[in-house]
Amino acid sequence: MSPDVSRYSANDYPQHGLASAAGFGNYLAVPVFEPLNNQCIGVLEIIGDKGSFSQDLVQMVYEMLNKVDLRSSNMYGHPDEKDFKGLARAPKEIEEQLSFICRTHQLPLAQTWLPILDGSSIKRFMTTKEQFCICTSAGYEFRAACDMFHLGKSQGVVSKAFLTRSSCFCSDITQLSMTEYPLAHVAHRVGLHSSFAICLQSSYTGDYVYLL
Repeated sequence: MSPDVSRYSANDYPQHGLASAAGFGNYLAVPVFEPLNNQCIGVLEIIGDKGSFSQDLVQMVYEMLNKVDLRSSNMYGHPDEKDFKGLARAPKEIEEQLSFICRTHQLPLAQTWLPILDGSSIKRFMTTKEQFCICTSAGYEFRAACDMFHLGKSQGVVSKAFLTRSSCFCSDITQLSMTEYPLAHVAHRVGLHSSFAICLQSSYTGDYVYLL
């Protein structure tokens, strides 16, 4: 997904020149699977004017596929409540601290990511349903994109903070490539640049890790 494919390189998106000339920019591609054998039978590509596709539109695409006995991967969503079973204290304190920091310093957005594991290996990172604070309209739009897009195991400052179990800072995420950070184009569109991530391990939850 991207709000502006004209910012892709020719290697990332060979048709970006034609899309720009036609005035297109908004881009969404989702894999289509057969429900029984889980085989990917194609990709549904949707292109529109520059902007951002809404969650309602993406949800409608999923529902239309379901009506014809097809499905796609869930492009957005949050961890199931069972992921927080027994962890109520830590997320509550994280939410309180994020709200305090975000409002005190008038930051556009502060939010929490969780590593989603497949056994012992990292599968992806996704935002939590709560544990966030938004102070500006740019923060709202960027948060919506984060909800719709899971980061890969080596993408963005969030993954680097997790891999080093420390912190990571980037002064201008809009300069990162699509491969390095798929949300860079959204950040450019809404005027956000700096990103700081820190990896925390809760003393209440053993080895459970949160990325802020």
